[in-house]
Amino acid sequence: MKSADTSHEASGFVLLDKPAGMTSFQLLFPLKRTFNTKRVGHAGTLDQEATGLMVAAVGKCTRLLDRIESQSKMYSFRLHLGRTTDTLEFRGEVLSEDPNGARSTAQLQTVLGTFLGVQQQKPPQYSAIKIEGKRASDLMRKGQEVELKPRQIEIMRLELQAVPESSIEDVSCQEFDLVCACSKGTYIRALGRDIAVALGTVGSVSLIRRLAIGSLMVEQGQSIKDPETLQLIAPEVVFHWPRFDLTEARLGDVRQGKRVSVSLDDSSSVFAMAEGRAVAMGRVESSVFFPELQLNGV
Repeated sequence: MKSADTSHEASGFVLLDKPAGMTSFQLLFPLKRTFNTKRVGHAGTLDQEATGLMVAAVGKCTRLLDRIESQSKMYSFRLHLGRTTDTLEFRGEVLSEDPNGARSTAQLQTVLGTFLGVQQQKPPQYSAIKIEGKRASDLMRKGQEVELKPRQIEIMRLELQAVPESSIEDVSCQEFDLVCACSKGTYIRALGRDIAVALGTVGSVSLIRRLAIGSLMVEQGQSIKDPETLQLIAPEVVFHWPRFDLTEARLGDVRQGKRVSVSLDDSSSVFAMAEGRAVAMGRVESSVFFPELQLNGV
C-alpha cells in the first residue's frame, strides 16, 4: 500500500498485467507520476505485442529487481507452423513459407519432450540484447546484420494446451497453443522457431503471455489503465526469505548499518523486521546479520 508518510520515498513492488501494444519501458512512466519518484524499473522485458505479468519496482526496491529477474518464468503462446518472419512473430515480415508445414498433434507431441532440460538457444536477431552498447533489434532495423551467440537456458515444462480453430487464411499453417516454464533468458519466439525446425518446417509465434515469475502470478497483476489506483506491495510479500524481529535498540543499530547477532542459519537473503515490516535486507553469516539494503519501514 502507498504510504501517506511523505518523509519516506515510496518503495515497493507493483505487479502489472501488461497490455499488448505497449513497450515494457513505457509501462514505467505512469509509476513515476503515481509514486512521485524517478527511481522505477522492471524485471524481465516483454515484447511490445506480448502481454502478461510485469514486476515493476519503485524506490529502494529497484535494487532487488535482479533477484526477481533470476527466477523462472511461465508463458503461454501460439505456435504457427508453415511461416517464419524476420522477428519470429507471426505478424512480422514474412521470410519464407512452407505449403506443407501443417503437422498433426501426435507429430508435435513427439518433439516437445526433446526440448526439456538445459540446452543452448540462439536468441532472435530482433531482441534487446546489446552489441557494443546498441540493441540488436535497433541494428537490424537499420539494415545491419547481427550474429548472436547461443545462450544456455533451461526448459522445465513444455506442453500442448489446445489446437485452436484456424484464425488465418492459409490453412496449411497449423496452429497450436502451448505453455512453457523456463529459465531466465529464454526467448519464446526462438523456442517456436526451434520447435518448427525439429518438425522439419518453419514457424513463428503469436499471443505470447507471461503467466508467472517465480511464485508471482499474472492474476495478481494490476491494470495500468488507471495509474492512481495502483498499489505498492512490500518486499517481504514478494520474497519469502528468512526474517527476524528487531528490538528498538537493534533497530537503531541496523538503521546505522551495524551488524547484529541473530539466531538464524547462514543465508544470502534475510529480512530484518520491525512492527511487521521489513526495514532492511542483508545476509547472515555465522549468526551475524550484515545489513546490505535499508528499506522503508517503521
